[in-house]
Amino acid sequence: MMNPLVHILALAATIQLVLAFNSPLYHIHNTTTTTNRDPMLPPTTTHDNHTKRYAEYITSGHSMNLRVSAWPPRRALWHIDSGYLRTIPYCFVDQRSYEKIGGSGRFCKILGALNVWADALNGGADATSGHCLGFRFPTATEGFCCTNYRYGAENQPRSEGDFECDWDHATWPSDTLAVHWVDAMKAGGIAASATIGYVRTADLGQRPGRHWMRVSDDATSGDIAHEFGHVLGMAHEHQRWDRDDHVEFRCANLVGMTDIINRFRVAEKKDYAAASKALCEDQLTAEKWFAPSAEYVKGAGLDVATKPIFDGPGGFDMDSIMLYDSYSFSEAGDQVGVGSAVIVAVERDAEGNKVPGSERMITRNTNPSPRDVEFVKAFYPWDEDKHQEWKKLHPGGRK
Repeated sequence: MMNPLVHILALAATIQLVLAFNSPLYHIHNTTTTTNRDPMLPPTTTHDNHTKRYAEYITSGHSMNLRVSAWPPRRALWHIDSGYLRTIPYCFVDQRSYEKIGGSGRFCKILGALNVWADALNGGADATSGHCLGFRFPTATEGFCCTNYRYGAENQPRSEGDFECDWDHATWPSDTLAVHWVDAMKAGGIAASATIGYVRTADLGQRPGRHWMRVSDDATSGDIAHEFGHVLGMAHEHQRWDRDDHVEFRCANLVGMTDIINRFRVAEKKDYAAASKALCEDQLTAEKWFAPSAEYVKGAGLDVATKPIFDGPGGFDMDSIMLYDSYSFSEAGDQVGVGSAVIVAVERDAEGNKVPGSERMITRNTNPSPRDVEFVKAFYPWDEDKHQEWKKLHPGGRK
């Protein structure tokens, strides 16, 4: 379900994947933005307790503002673009983040998320699993990403445009994935969020913290597994250009949407219909007004010219782990049903008309689908030739 010009990457790992870098590392057998946001930063996505899933959306490093790509090969923490495995190193930004989401007890959340992917991928990186992905966990002696980390308003990490962190450049490369803890109660119900894909240092100087994941106490393994998908480059399935052939998006049912539309209507002197269309169909407008519709806009706000890139082959995937379910973000809350859901599955006839009565609730996909796995293998493929070259140069190495 993918080809180098279609997805934007994805994946996450596993316990084996976890052991990956700490042993030679090679195992593994999303939020609204504001107009003053640095356009060269990777796009972001937020994820509530119920889910946020994936689309496909790779730019191979060149589409519009999305200068993102798959994570590069990495044979050691400071040796990028070498070796045959693509390893993603991460660190906790401070002691509190480690204690809240990475210390004893809660660490299993992350391991659980990585295991979800490991199971789907048939284990660690090798010829059998068909992928070359690994994660490098921080060791006990390496400390945290930041020597001094300041929280912003409402006890939340500051925005990526105001990263209040004295980065430990001596220990961590600037492209390391920075893991933050966030207070769930003060985060507006967002359980986790993450940047999408990998941004080269040439695009942002040596800017540290440009790759990040934010996790609250309320985040489940499924939430975090989804965010790892974003880290690897996956967007949301329901944001494919062809999504209307398979699902129906009811923007007006989004929690708080009516109020946002009315405020926008007054500020921009538009009628309700025009205001609704702008907020529900235009990514930049939705982001500027902090509208939840930003998580549903087709094409993730990319120019229509990117349509062939955003939608990968294989068609819409109802089983993708990156597809939102029908039980999230509705104004109806716990009482949500087919009529009040934000997104539902539908059937279309030969003329493209919705079949009356075909609407059905979409349940949560908690595991990567076969096509999600194909995506990983397409952008993080196992290369046996490189592996053999590595073995010749490092006869005492792990693989």
